[in-house]
Amino acid sequence: MRKTILVLLASVALLAAAMRSTAAEMKPVATVSVASYDKLMSSVGTLGQLAGNPNLARGIEGMLAMFTMGRGLTGVDKTQPWAVVVLSDGVQPVFRGSPEDYQKEMAAHLAQYVFIPAEAKQLAMTAKQFPPAANAIKVNDGVYEIQSGPKTIFAQQKGNWTVIAAEKVHLATAPADPVSLLGDLPKNYLVAVRISVKNLPPESRESFLKGFHQTIELGKAQRPGESDAEYAGRKLATTVGAECVTTMTNELEDLTLGLAVDQSTSNVHLDIEATAQSGTKLADQLATMKAATSQFNGLVAPGAAACGNRVGSLTDADVTRIKQALTIVQKSATADLANQGLSADEVKSATQMIGDVFDVFGRTADAKKIDAGVTAFLEPDAAAVVGGLAVADGAKLDKVLKQLVGELQQSDPDAAKQIKLNAETHEGVRFHTMSLPTPDESMKPLVGDTLEIVIGIADDKLLLAAGRDAAGKLKQAIKRSKAAAGKEAPPMHGSLSVGALARFVAANGKSDIDKKHAGMAAASLKEAGGKDHLLITVEPVDKGARLRIEAEEGLIKAVGAAAKNAPMGMPAGGPPGQMPGPGAMPPSP
Repeated sequence: MRKTILVLLASVALLAAAMRSTAAEMKPVATVSVASYDKLMSSVGTLGQLAGNPNLARGIEGMLAMFTMGRGLTGVDKTQPWAVVVLSDGVQPVFRGSPEDYQKEMAAHLAQYVFIPAEAKQLAMTAKQFPPAANAIKVNDGVYEIQSGPKTIFAQQKGNWTVIAAEKVHLATAPADPVSLLGDLPKNYLVAVRISVKNLPPESRESFLKGFHQTIELGKAQRPGESDAEYAGRKLATTVGAECVTTMTNELEDLTLGLAVDQSTSNVHLDIEATAQSGTKLADQLATMKAATSQFNGLVAPGAAACGNRVGSLTDADVTRIKQALTIVQKSATADLANQGLSADEVKSATQMIGDVFDVFGRTADAKKIDAGVTAFLEPDAAAVVGGLAVADGAKLDKVLKQLVGELQQSDPDAAKQIKLNAETHEGVRFHTMSLPTPDESMKPLVGDTLEIVIGIADDKLLLAAGRDAAGKLKQAIKRSKAAAGKEAPPMHGSLSVGALARFVAANGKSDIDKKHAGMAAASLKEAGGKDHLLITVEPVDKGARLRIEAEEGLIKAVGAAAKNAPMGMPAGGPPGQMPGPGAMPPSP
């Protein structure tokens, strides 16, 4: 019996020790990665070349040498990254008693570090070139104590790194290899920030969500003058947004933002990458973000001012939300029939047609697939848009359109004459055309006196084109899509030609100042050789998805040229052309 008790006590002691060990394990909650000095300067050099300032990197190095009294980065390993890391044991510090007690609790559960690939002694010597720093740095048994206002921070040499910590006690437990905490961040980005949401204390997430939902509740009431349909739509959008924030807060693993310069293309991009904890609803949702074949690859058109596509699968939650939105729109459209002055039979027929259209869209959502695209063409004297959507039953939509025209022939023969059913068939797509008086006088130079609209319907797709040469633009899109049949597209892609947009605004802007600024931008982008796009792409990554916002080389050049040619501000001490007075000069070191 005594032996059994001893075994039980020993087991409890081991379990308690294991629990203490687990609780004390510090994991990263926030990580900042800064690429090596060599990589930074290489990227700065690339940007300088693009901006017409090939000596930009050399100028920065010269300024650095001047500010450090000629020491530069003495003692710094220029091939290694820099890092800022915040570690947590998963326990939320709670304020109890005095601020000093809270500071101790913070130190027990939270560790903050800066890692510099340098010799601490050399860094201290460089810092001491500045009088305030010289008096603020003291050394005690190899630990540098740095007075920063009322706060003291601490630094120590550990291997090849200078480790700076908010608390002296944390120096002893600082990670031996900070590079291992950074993963691929220094390789992929110049500067990156990663928030490890899964390692945040549960209390922090709960506190955030409590405040977030309280704010949401304040705006839930119907607003004065807001229709029932508008209120229902806003309420649904708010609910979906709140669910999204809650899911991400509870189920995200990591959220990463990173900025990079692609040396091979000279493009600059910002990545926003989200990964989900395994086995969660968010993981299922992000898993739908993968490349798939599309019927509308031809809508990513050369020469377009803007284009975009969305392809992939839908989750059950996505289908539910889409059908909820469709129900709101259908109810609104049906309710509006009462205000159109229609007879009872006409209301009944229109209600049935609206129901048929929304039935097709609902069954399209039930298929759990999405395939859509749109492209816009903007020229100084022409504008057109083409869009496409995969649907479950194109024949039913075709039937509804013919029924609508048939009833229009009875109620408004003149309007019906503007519509031509089955005007032609192209590659299996039936074209129905409409020629309507251009509704806005300002649009006539762009689309003509009549607005050409083409509805293209096939068994599995719905297409729409409007504007100058709408039928021709639609045929070209169908031809390009056929040539690219079977080709995979990213789950989401968007492209905006800033040059095309600038030329359009320069010719059609609402004010002279808009036209002037757009004209200057267009002239700057004229030499871009078509590389003037802002690209937005979503691509799958391991356990998640990445949104990339990318600026092409020509766009970077134009921004650099604009910055270079911008008028300089007034220097300190007097107007332009005049040397600053003695009061504006910096103090002597």
